[in-house]
Amino acid sequence: MYYLAGYKYCLTNIVKLAEKFGERQVSNDVAIKKAYLNFLAEHQSHVPMPSKCRMFFVEEPYTKSVLLNLINKDGCVDNSTDKVVGEKDFNKNEENLLMHIILQGVDLIKTYDSDLEKLFSLIINYIVIKRGSEDIRCGSTKGALGVVWCPGYLDWEVGDAAEFLVHNLTHQLIFFDALSEPYFKNGSRLDLSSVMCCSALSEVNRPIERAVHSVFIAHEILEFRKRLPEELQTGTYHIESNQLLNQMVKSIDCALDAHKSLDIFQKHVIEKLLICKYSSSKSM
Repeated sequence: MYYLAGYKYCLTNIVKLAEKFGERQVSNDVAIKKAYLNFLAEHQSHVPMPSKCRMFFVEEPYTKSVLLNLINKDGCVDNSTDKVVGEKDFNKNEENLLMHIILQGVDLIKTYDSDLEKLFSLIINYIVIKRGSEDIRCGSTKGALGVVWCPGYLDWEVGDAAEFLVHNLTHQLIFFDALSEPYFKNGSRLDLSSVMCCSALSEVNRPIERAVHSVFIAHEILEFRKRLPEELQTGTYHIESNQLLNQMVKSIDCALDAHKSLDIFQKHVIEKLLICKYSSSKSM
């Protein structure tokens, strides 16, 4: 979403949502963060509010339990299983290692795209580390905005951590984009969960809302990789770039075909899908 629509567009979505909840004069980074947190407090009062104005890892047992229960209840955009959080914790050394790798990923993003890191610092309040129930990729849900669950992989390289962060930030930015302007028409008359489309990330058929997420994430990962020197483009969290590019185009075509038959997308979503397809044609 950041590379697709731009930093200002993503920031404007946050400001627009804050203004709906009575915030005014949101004009600098500190004011935007405050307005964002106030919006979250009103929009999702069931989610614990952060005690800090920057991203931090959740270690306090009660808050961690509440956030993980929300993720299990709502499910994650990347996964079809209902219960995604595993029963076992990492031990303290493993958890510290994952925290260190994730922070290195943040530093990598900041080094090669400082505006992307600014958005990450604004949007993401919590990262919760706990094992997944199976081969789970990660956890973001629109029922807990600003929260990212990390099932973690102890063999991650820094590039994997950076792509994990870009992936989840994109989910969150899509959630906010859809809150600002709905993605789908006829929501009350059509069960979107029954409209299937191939994923750009796994080539598995997914409900079309999740497939759209996958397209935008694939676009963001490909654009992020372009900013990195070649020796740092070694992450294995996502598939290699040529395969990801081809699957993204296939997923876009599938989504647009569904729209032709069912007239489901709002105009701005079609425009975004076409931008992704156009950018892919320049990379092929």
